[in-house]
Amino acid sequence: MTGIRSKTVKRIRMSFDQLKKRFDSLPDDVRVNGQTESFALASGVVRAFLGNEWAERHIISDAFPKGFFSIKNSNPHLREISFFRVMDLAEVLYNLQTVPAFDECISRMRDGDIEGTFAELDFGRMLYLNRAPFRFVVPSRNERSGL
Repeated sequence: MTGIRSKTVKRIRMSFDQLKKRFDSLPDDVRVNGQTESFALASGVVRAFLGNEWAERHIISDAFPKGFFSIKNSNPHLREISFFRVMDLAEVLYNLQTVPAFDECISRMRDGDIEGTFAELDFGRMLYLNRAPFRFVVPSRNERSGL
């Protein structure tokens, strides 16, 4: 008999009231325009679901290699695209949080499967917007280990 260890999955939810409270608490320096407000709120949503450490590593910090969600300040066009990606991630995290197996999906993102998980979330958004019932698939042990 082999011992299968189950991983503890964080179950985080954000209500509309919590989202509004985050928005209302944005500092004046980010209330310059709609884009800075949206990005600041999106960053807060991402931090709530994925954690401060994840956000620092994958969005903010220059101490790590640039990835899919990293803010790219080399030119205004790339910065706009990277802002949009973070806002897009926040939107799917907030809207899909009640879909079955959402937490296991987000756990994969926390563990480093960034682009694959985002693609899964993006496809989930299409189903959600079209009111198609669905759930996220939890990979079997063999799928996780590449067997």
